[in-house]
Amino acid sequence: MHTFRKAGDNIHLYFSNTEHKSDRMLLADIIQLVMEQGIEIKDKIQTSDCELFTCRGKGICFAISVSLLGEGCSICVDDENTLAVVEKMFA
Repeated sequence: MHTFRKAGDNIHLYFSNTEHKSDRMLLADIIQLVMEQGIEIKDKIQTSDCELFTCRGKGICFAISVSLLGEGCSICVDDENTLAVVEKMFA
């Protein structure tokens, strides 16, 4: 599972789907890795174009987003420090 940032975007971590998995399978992999790191999945929020899974643990909080339009998965954070911590989880 590979991650990347987009230039100028300091609140999202994106996943490149090099293994051509479905978004649901990629989401399952992300959730498994997050939970193995001791982070809890708190809530699931459904919107018209995505599902958000709020996550909390080890002093950080963030959300995993999966597109319902086939645009993949990403992680949303509130600040760059949290993004750095989350990015290390997937390194």
